[in-house]
Amino acid sequence: MSYFRGREDVYPIRWTNKQGKSGYSPVCANEWTSVCEKPRVKCSVCKHQKFMPLTKRSAVSPFRCKAGQNDWHISNAAR
Repeated sequence: MSYFRGREDVYPIRWTNKQGKSGYSPVCANEWTSVCEKPRVKCSVCKHQKFMPLTKRSAVSPFRCKAGQNDWHISNAAR
């Protein structure tokens, strides 16, 4: 993807917790599945890491317009 520089083997997703704290984490195909050990094991040391690569779809998907609306929005649909 010529518009992006840097890593193409992984991309981030924004999160917000119940206390209002927010941040970015790499998108992992195994997050919250049966092999995921969150919150006991941090993603950075997890032996089941399966980070998702940056694709055209994952880059464009968060900016898609909802059907029937003219306004653009940001969503977590890129996962």
